[in-house]
Amino acid sequence: MDTGSGVRAVIGDVRGKGLPAVRISGRALGVFRAVAYDERDLSRIARRMEQSVLREAGPEDFVTVLLVEATREGRCTLLSFGHPPPLVRTAAGEVRETPIASHPPLGLGLARPPERDRTSPAAGEAAADDGDDPGGPGDARAVASATDPAVDPLAAAPGAAGAPTTELVLAPGDELLLVTDGALEARNAAGEFYPLVPRYAACPGPADDPPVDVLAALGADMRAYSGGALDDDSALVLLRYAPPGDRSSSAGAVPPR
Repeated sequence: MDTGSGVRAVIGDVRGKGLPAVRISGRALGVFRAVAYDERDLSRIARRMEQSVLREAGPEDFVTVLLVEATREGRCTLLSFGHPPPLVRTAAGEVRETPIASHPPLGLGLARPPERDRTSPAAGEAAADDGDDPGGPGDARAVASATDPAVDPLAAAPGAAGAPTTELVLAPGDELLLVTDGALEARNAAGEFYPLVPRYAACPGPADDPPVDVLAALGADMRAYSGGALDDDSALVLLRYAPPGDRSSSAGAVPPR
């Protein structure tokens, strides 16, 4: 969704299957679409989504969520609630995993509205920098340590600030691939996991195909590797940064299958 704060996107995974899971995910996605234009930060969007999940979920239900905000200048903010981290593919074709601060899934009643905007200091291992200039393209910053009390709302003191976020700076043509765990757990007949990083690196790049075609090729390759079917639902979302004035396609999604 293109909002006044930039492009905002979400990917999530509901515990369980069937109509209850569909209902929970549908309500949460509906809330995201309704509030993403107006809420000033991702933490507040997450809080609104959790309120929806709590109304629908049973005592053992929860939703993992990854919220993304990308500005027109290429600055990308990530906020994860128990969801797998994204992959970054540079315009040159290099693929790397992105370590991010993660918080408990939604539906546990732990998401709290922040008292003030906060981005955590770099307390953990950051992703490799593509350049010498801190904050330049490919620089991953503000990755909170898993031992930071701010990561776990249960360990935070009353009145503590909201969940810290992770920031990346994308260069033109860089991509962000969001996945659910169904893609990470796909296996072949020998029980070997799908090698997502090298297979994604081998897909057509920004100069070749729009994001939706890249996702179609990646999804077909994943199904072929798994013998034509996946044991768990999988969803893929691909965001490609294009500077203002560049009319190339900038996003694509493959629904759960």
